[in-house]
Amino acid sequence: AKFRVDYQCISLGGMSLCYASMPPGMRIHCGPGNTAFLFCLPLFGHIHVHNRMEEYVCHANQQCALLDGSPPSIVTQEDGVRMLLLTGGRMKVEEALSQRTGCAHLPALAFQNPMRRTDPGPDFFCALVGHIVEIFNRDPAMIASPVLAAQYEEMLLTAMLASLPHTCNHLLETLPLPQSVPRVVRLAEAHLEANADRPMLMDELVQVTGMGLRSIQSAFKRFRGYTPSDFLRQCRLNKARQMLRTTQPGTTILSIAFACGFASQSHFCKCYRKQFGERAMDTMRRAT
Repeated sequence: AKFRVDYQCISLGGMSLCYASMPPGMRIHCGPGNTAFLFCLPLFGHIHVHNRMEEYVCHANQQCALLDGSPPSIVTQEDGVRMLLLTGGRMKVEEALSQRTGCAHLPALAFQNPMRRTDPGPDFFCALVGHIVEIFNRDPAMIASPVLAAQYEEMLLTAMLASLPHTCNHLLETLPLPQSVPRVVRLAEAHLEANADRPMLMDELVQVTGMGLRSIQSAFKRFRGYTPSDFLRQCRLNKARQMLRTTQPGTTILSIAFACGFASQSHFCKCYRKQFGERAMDTMRRAT
């Protein structure tokens, strides 16, 4: 029997937009240890999604789904399927949500599946994905432009978080009017994120920004709603979560805690459970 898969992919940096034509019976495994979101938009045929908690079917022009591997899922092509796939790293999506809400401590992000194409939010997002594909199909040379790719990636991230149903919608619905974030905050965040894996004193930010520590903290509170220490802790926890999901045999919780700038395993485990609602050990076990 002949087996044929057609697959085309556009890299947008931290996200990828793909077209796939697959034969009946082909399966896509999502998780465990998965560190990416996978948006499935059937164009022809239908897919069957199954995990230990639920199972459902997405038909072309009727439903779509955004999977994250928690719990692990299997996507089966029930007939000759053509579909668009959008993938984005979990860490990148969560960072985008944190930046757009100004929240350093976010609840676990999970999308509600399946999504009906007749609902305004999913319909808008599916139309946007299709429009971007059409633009790149019209002029493939645009793919080589990193500036354009970055802009479309930001557009997709914002639309994904603002229009699709998920566990953090309420945070976006209560956002105040946007304000221009001052340079001192942007400089401090860039320094904290780049150096999150080492011990750090907040006094370093004084040298980086040229501002006093109280002024820095006040700017963070006003424009972000959290402190520089909160942001640093969030960067470290996000990195630790990514490492736990891709851990190799023999890796310990202690080594990951140290690699992410935590001086104490017990403190790391306490912060991790408070942030993500599960133990670090549980995240690691799903990856092995």
